This record gives sequence, structure tokens and C-alpha cells, in this order.
Amino acid sequence: MPRRPRRTRERRRRLSETSKQADIEFKEREIADYQNSCFQGSAVVRLSDLSTGQGWWNLTNDGQNVARMTKILNIQGCLRLSREYHVPVVVDYQDWYSQVYFEEPTLVSGLGLPQLRTSRDYSFFALDHKSLITAAREKFKRMGVDEPWWVIDIYVADTNADIALKDELVRTLQESFSNEYRPPDGTIYRNIRFYQGVFTGVCNQVAEDYWWAVLDSEPGSRKGDYLRALHRDLRDSFDSLLPITGIWTGLNIGVLHKIKAMKCDEPIICYLEHIRQTFSNLVDGDLDLLSHIDASTVRLIRSRAPKVSAQDLSELEDEWNKGTLFSSIEDHQRGIIWERLKNIDLPIPTLETFFQDILYLEVGQTVMKHLCLSPPKGDTTIDKVLRSQYTEYSIAPVSAAYQERTTLPEKLCDLWRFSLQNGFELTSKRHHYRRVPRKQKDKSRAYQLGLIEIPTRDPLLLLQHFLSLAQSYGFEVPTGEGNHFTPPDLPQPLPCDFPPGDDDVDIERRCGKPFTDSINADLFALSRESLRSAWMDERVSAGFVRRCVFRAFFSYLNTTATSSPIQDLVELIEDQNGSIIQGTDSLVASGNLGLANSFSHETGNFEVLPTP
Repeated sequence: MPRRPRRTRERRRRLSETSKQADIEFKEREIADYQNSCFQGSAVVRLSDLSTGQGWWNLTNDGQNVARMTKILNIQGCLRLSREYHVPVVVDYQDWYSQVYFEEPTLVSGLGLPQLRTSRDYSFFALDHKSLITAAREKFKRMGVDEPWWVIDIYVADTNADIALKDELVRTLQESFSNEYRPPDGTIYRNIRFYQGVFTGVCNQVAEDYWWAVLDSEPGSRKGDYLRALHRDLRDSFDSLLPITGIWTGLNIGVLHKIKAMKCDEPIICYLEHIRQTFSNLVDGDLDLLSHIDASTVRLIRSRAPKVSAQDLSELEDEWNKGTLFSSIEDHQRGIIWERLKNIDLPIPTLETFFQDILYLEVGQTVMKHLCLSPPKGDTTIDKVLRSQYTEYSIAPVSAAYQERTTLPEKLCDLWRFSLQNGFELTSKRHHYRRVPRKQKDKSRAYQLGLIEIPTRDPLLLLQHFLSLAQSYGFEVPTGEGNHFTPPDLPQPLPCDFPPGDDDVDIERRCGKPFTDSINADLFALSRESLRSAWMDERVSAGFVRRCVFRAFFSYLNTTATSSPIQDLVELIEDQNGSIIQGTDSLVASGNLGLANSFSHETGNFEVLPTP
């Protein structure tokens, strides 16, 4: 009996796959027929007549693949005749007859290929091999070749043809990687979301499936599974960065499963929002300008704090004068953006710094899980579990709501502070450890100053303090041996910073796990005293970096109330018609002036006042 349902499901599955394959073959044949009808053959052109344009490739090009192609060309030379090195171009029908001309073969002879030239204001847009073209130009320039040539494959598209077919032709020619290295994760993610309709609302299932296949084709990789399993809140936070074109070279899909498993959605979303807000402020919220921020610019400004660091400002000024910063944006807009950039007083976050900094957050979340009575499961996070373990709510409903928004986040913030301040002592050295300086100047300085990692604090004592702190804040914590008594006070970290003097820490030290030579500075930076005091930094020190990273993750726990406790109460009071009375004025108007005046800011409760 059970076999029949299985057979039915199997038959339906085969029918579904057969139908899908038939649709794919129909669309593939349609594109192939159109491509063959447009193909005009191969031709020789001047390399200067080929353009890489100002599109997605230019904005996401960080120079790494160009450097790779340069090495290849230096070893094997420029191979131009094989079909795999031909550059595909699509020319509109009208341009083919008005902007493109045949001429006598003067660049190279004996190939049996026609030679083309273009009018002065027209060039062929290369749909593929852009890194190869860029590297070849540099090589021929070094060789002193005046008019280097290349071979193109020409497709002439009728202006009146089906726009969807033409767009699909361009896509299939452009989104191939026969001679390019594997596209980075950011390109794959962005294209998948684009063809899912995030940008335009128009879906392209064939194109989406192509990019899923690119993602899943890496042997032994489970990146496709990790991306599919990313739940909506995190996915939406990543999607909010899609308008920032140049930022996506820093995406690492291979660790998305770790992000999900950390159960730290709130601080992770907070950090991603910090990235979005930083870049949005740079361009005053202009989405068009956001889309023209290129990858080279993002790499140059990453972790810089030009308002704080004179060295950062000087180095960025050099790049600005060379025209490498915001090179895809018009000059009058660049000047405005430059003025805003100079006023940024925090290390500029990017996706690259994010994936480094979550390694540090992972240390803190390992410690925070000691407080959970049961491990977070499903979409539950550490914050949600601890909120459910909070027991010091007032009986008054308004006071409970006020505490939920003010005192409870403040207590959670302090627990996260303690977990990151003491995380490396409270976790296994096998999994979580500080980075060791590798540069000779750092090793020499650490040796001279005695800045080495020496375990001077008892992990058990620290854990007892952590549990005791959580209990004193009103959280129910796991009971066990060692946390039934109040431990002695911990010594307060002494004010200090790193490096000594007025130097900044290097760029590579401004994200990720801290180093062994800055332990004392890190401890003080994450002390209550340091976090609550006004920041008067005039350099990017280790302590400054620790405070900025903490703020990037946990500013959502800012205890500044968005409304007063009285407003919480009046939202619970309904008038005779059932409508909610809004504002303190409504309390007065409804005869509740005494109640409005009875709120105690010290206790967070409404006190019963004597009737006058």
C-alpha cells in the first residue's frame, strides 16, 4: 500500500523535471537562433576602439584580476587568434551602417579577417574579457606598440527586434567567464538578487538559475546551501547594501552559515545598517551616486577615519589629487563628497571589515551563551533568550514597557561589553585567540615594552563575575557549582592605550580580532569608564578601534528613550469611544493629570498619590 504514494510522487517529480527541461530547451533554442541570426563574423580592430565602459565591471574592479591577467600575459604573451580570446561586441543595426567602416588590412596581414574602424565618437563595447583587454593595453604600452590590434566577434542587433531577446543576447555574452577567473561572491549574490527582481521587480528565472549554477559549481562548496538558508531579516540587511556597487567585492558567502549559527542577528544587522548609513551619509542619500561608488574607492577608504587621523587624511588627499577616489562620479559631486569624507570620525566600515569583525563578535557570543538556560534554536537569538530570562519587570504595565526599552537594553549592552572585554580568557584557546603581530616593527616594540599575552586572570573567577553580574541585573542564569557566592571584585583596568606616542594603528589592525600586544589597551577601552566617557581621540589607536567596533555592533542597545514613560501609559488608556488617547495633553484633557504627575523617574513606576 505505501508504494503507490511514493510512485505517484516520483512520477510527478519526473513530469515536473521534464516540463522544466522542455522550457529550458525552448528558451535556449530561441536565444541560439537569435544569436546566430545576429552574428556577422570576426574582424580585426584597433585595441583603442574597444571600450570597457563605465558599468558594473568598472565599479567592482578592484584590480586583482587585471594583475592576474598581467602575469599570464607576461609569461605566455598575448594570444589573440583563438576563439576563446575573441571579444564579443553587440552593435545596433543603425550604428553598424553609420559608425562602423571596413578598411584595408594595415594592422596585421594574412589572417583572412576584415579590418574595421569606427567613427571618432564611437567605440565597440566589450562584453567579455575586460580584464584581459586592460592588461593587454598596459603590456603593449610597455612594448612601445603604437597601434595594437585585437579580434572581435560581431553581433548586429536590429533596433526593432524583440528587446527581451536582445537583452538576453547581451546577458549571455556578458555573463561568461571562459577567460576570467571565477566571479567573486559579491557578483554572484548581486546577480542572483537582481534576477530575482529585487532591483526592478522583473524576474529572469533562466538567468537566476545560471548564477545559482555558478555558485554551486565549486567542488566541495556548500555556498549555495548557505545562501538559500539565510533567513529573511539577515538577507534584507544585506540587500540594503545592494545600491552601493563597489562594496560587494568584500562579500564572503562561505561564512554565511556561521553568521546564522551565531544567533546574533541584532548586532549583525546593526553593523550592516552602520555600513549602509555611513555610505548613504557620504552621498546625502543619493541612490544614483551610491551606485557609482567603485570598488577601488571602497578599498582606499576602508577603515579610514580622516577627521581623527591626520595620516589618514593626508593619504586620502593624495589619492584624491590623483583622481582615484570616486573616479566614476562627476567632479562637482566629487568635491561635495570629499568634504563629507573628511568629516568622518569613525573607521569606515565595509563588507570586508564586517566579515573580519564577526570573528571578534563570535568570541563574545561564545561567552554570552553561558547565560542562556537553553541554547537559542530556530530564529531565536541570544538577545531574545536573555530577554525571556529577565525577571525584574515591574508589575505596572507601563513600567514594564519602559524597562523593555531603556533599562533592559542597557543591561544587555553591559553584558555584551563584559563578554567582549574578557572573551579570550573565558573561551578555549583552541578556537578563540588573539592575533600575534607579524611585522618586525610590531614584534620589536612588543619585546621592548613587554607587551606579551600572559594569563593573569583566573577564567573561573571571571565566569563567576559574569554570572553574578547577570544575576544582579535581574536575569535568571544557569545554576551550578561555583556561582552560588559573590566573587571578590575584579581589579579595574588602568587607563592606557596603544601604540605608545601619537602613532595610529595600521589599517590591517582596525578590524578583526585584536592583537596580543594591545591587551591592556583593549581591556580599558571596553571598560564602563571608557565607554561612558566622552571620546576626545586625535588618532586611531587600539582603544579607539575597540570602542568603534563595539558601537558598530551594539548601538541598537542605545538606551536613549524614543518616548516618555507617560506616553507608554497613555497608549494603554482608551477613551469611551475605544480610541487610544495620545500624548500627555490627552491625559490632562481626560482628567488624568494626577496620574500623569505621579510617575517616578527613580523607580520607573506610577506611584499612588494622596487624594487632595
